[in-house]
Amino acid sequence: MHMMQPVEAPAQTPHNPFDVCDCQDCLDEAYKLEYEEEDNQRKKKGSQFTLKQRYEAGDPTVGLLGEPSGKFDYYVLYGDSKPKPKPPKPSPPPPLKHPPTPPKECFTLTPAPSPQNYHTEFPPLSTFENVQQKARHSWKIENPTTIGANGVQHQVTPAEATLNWQSENAVAQNNALRSIIAKQEDLLKSQAALSNRMTGLEGIIYEIRSKILGLHNELLQMAYNNPERP
Repeated sequence: MHMMQPVEAPAQTPHNPFDVCDCQDCLDEAYKLEYEEEDNQRKKKGSQFTLKQRYEAGDPTVGLLGEPSGKFDYYVLYGDSKPKPKPPKPSPPPPLKHPPTPPKECFTLTPAPSPQNYHTEFPPLSTFENVQQKARHSWKIENPTTIGANGVQHQVTPAEATLNWQSENAVAQNNALRSIIAKQEDLLKSQAALSNRMTGLEGIIYEIRSKILGLHNELLQMAYNNPERP
């Protein structure tokens, strides 16, 4: 025969439904609800809520970030003053209208002197004789061929040597001028050929323009005489 051991009845929680209950579960639930409500109130009164109230009250140190949308506006504390708007960029000044530059003439070269004028101004490098003045001279003083009493051949004097140097220098300059004049003559010939060609091209252009104008008038006349035109 087995002996029966008494078994204690399970403890019942002192919970009274549908009534004010002070059990531990109900107290915890009430504390949780109260804490969440306070937390929501605290969040509601956070920085954005405070800045919104200051912005609506006209605080100059608070402003909106970006354009107002009516929803989901973000408020920013700017400090002493709101950011100054950027000044508008100055419009560029209108371009200056310069008067048209008159065309400049090209090939403004004077005609080259003829060979006759050149030889008149610069005598040839040979013995020169002026019949009118009855004068005869050479372009350079030659060394004397006589021999002195001491057996030494005579030389030109320093003054004559200077004249010879000037004559040689003038001859070199005259040769350079001749080369320049020859090139100038070639350039003038090229200018004349180019001018004749331009004149011919202008005549061709004038003829083409006349034909185009005549064709344009014919087309207008045909369009005007067309019975099917609207």
